[in-house]
Amino acid sequence: MEAGATGARKGSGVPPFWIEKYEREAWKFWNQFYQRHETRFFKDRHWLYDADADGFVELAVGASPRVGGGTPGVLLGASERVVVEAGCGVGNSVFPLLAANSSLHIYAFDFSPRAISLLKENPLYGANKSRCSAFVCDLTKENSLLLNTQSGCNARGELSLSEDGIPRESADCALLCFVLSAIAPQNHRIALKQIAECLKPGGLVLFRDYAVGDLAEKRFKAANQLDDDHFFVRQDGTRSYFFSETYLDALCSQVGLLRASSRLIKREVVNRKQNSVMHRVWLQAKFVKSEQ
Repeated sequence: MEAGATGARKGSGVPPFWIEKYEREAWKFWNQFYQRHETRFFKDRHWLYDADADGFVELAVGASPRVGGGTPGVLLGASERVVVEAGCGVGNSVFPLLAANSSLHIYAFDFSPRAISLLKENPLYGANKSRCSAFVCDLTKENSLLLNTQSGCNARGELSLSEDGIPRESADCALLCFVLSAIAPQNHRIALKQIAECLKPGGLVLFRDYAVGDLAEKRFKAANQLDDDHFFVRQDGTRSYFFSETYLDALCSQVGLLRASSRLIKREVVNRKQNSVMHRVWLQAKFVKSEQ
């Protein structure tokens, strides 16, 4: 990607010392977030598999083996499907998906040890242990996700999920839901590269995240801006990047992920307590791993 394609800028409202600290200790700030909020902050994402709620039909029971009925090569038609969720937090996507679709087997990881601990403390994790594996992983670190194997099966040929990583080219799809925005833009490529490496040829990336122009971006002050026009730090030290379709397309194409669909989702959220309307903008996209 050409220099400046992310909107990088020479100056920012945050001093270099703090920019480096927020990057170096990113996991620590999210760990503190989960220590403070535990499982109370995020709602369960039942919309994920509901097309009427702008979810991903590929995660629903009886999903078509083709994206949108027409894109070739997406391997989602098997009786057992392997899903990878990056940035799983405390399981707000994992547990609704396991309950809604018995054909799914899920690798779930997060770089916050506290988040993974809370996820594993949930009784639903123990009840679904044969279908779910959760572990700590930092996608911004090279070679942090893959196992040195291409099989996810045990000696009897049964699907078996490891807690040490994911076999190369073993997953049918990967879910990136409000996770890449928490990563510095200079590390987006390595994160997506590792996701692509664990997908089968023809495998699918399901993406939703903050878009340029979202109310949350507009509310950030200049003092919160990091070393990119669309990258900001919150008061608690966690960070947020806001995506454009052009940037995401270019980024994914570098790691062999081809766009199947992309659109902006716009919502007007009414805050009755404050008598205000919030204009939210999210980017939702699907990418297919090249079969070459």
